[in-house]
Amino acid sequence: MHYIKEARNKPYQIICQPRIKDTYHSLTNLLCFESNLFIFTMARRKSRSNNRPVKPKLKLNTVFRCPFCQLENSVGCSFYKDLNIGEISCSICHAGYETKLTPLTEPVDMYCEWIDECERVNPKS
Repeated sequence: MHYIKEARNKPYQIICQPRIKDTYHSLTNLLCFESNLFIFTMARRKSRSNNRPVKPKLKLNTVFRCPFCQLENSVGCSFYKDLNIGEISCSICHAGYETKLTPLTEPVDMYCEWIDECERVNPKS
């Protein structure tokens, strides 16, 4: 026997009386009992869990090897965003390079430009 009733401050829900053949595991949408009546509502989708592993982002170098004195970790970068100029220089031999900045410029980009400019000016024979 099915009939409609307002239950627990929820809008009209289908309520049916249990039969002997009904088992608890067949009542997947069971919310609660009221005397000997089962209250059903529409099934909800399972929410996805946000426990996905976060992949670590690869970090780019900010300190480099000098192309002139060949020392590791001696070249550093500095950005002057108000002037749109980026400077890269060696702390040992004081060799340096300046370039215009773009919003996407990174220290590794400045270093690559410096190496390319050195190879352009000093071609290998």
